Amino acid sequence: MGPRAGTVAVPVVTVETPYRDFLAFWDRAADAPRDEQRRLWRELYADRHPALMAHYDELFGEAASLDDALGRFADVAGEVEQRFAALALEPAARSVAELLDAPEAPRAVAMVGLFTADAWADDLDGEPTAIFALERLPYAGVVATHELAHLSHRVARDEYWGNQPGLNLLCESISTFATLRLHPDLPLER
Repeated sequence: MGPRAGTVAVPVVTVETPYRDFLAFWDRAADAPRDEQRRLWRELYADRHPALMAHYDELFGEAASLDDALGRFADVAGEVEQRFAALALEPAARSVAELLDAPEAPRAVAMVGLFTADAWADDLDGEPTAIFALERLPYAGVVATHELAHLSHRVARDEYWGNQPGLNLLCESISTFATLRLHPDLPLER
């Protein structure tokens, strides 16, 4: 059964979950020596997601340290599933798309990185994508709304301004507006 007359169907976000490969990696690597952890990171996680990891390295390579992260993963590995669930990506994508009148849903990727960034919107494999690094994710639902708003705005208006500062400020304003509109009880500092 399709939508009622006068309504528009809002598609659901496409969600990819490489973080589950991280959990499999950490399950085997948690008590391993550091050299073995590095090998398992590549074998069980990074090499399984080459485009994502190349993108991550391009953006954060200088700031990222696998050795530092290996020493911190134990503190967050048990929380990764809950952080993913707290994103509530499907309802957030639906709400944002409806608010911004977006004709299609964005793509989202939930990963674990090296403690450099929490979330961002960018092209991945030539597709607009919201990427969520679960090891650093504060205020998950709010962050999901904000990043998905970037994508819904871009898809709805077929505009991508790259690194043009004034237009990037406009994009941040639209995403912030959408976040405040969809989370009206949100403390402003968040």
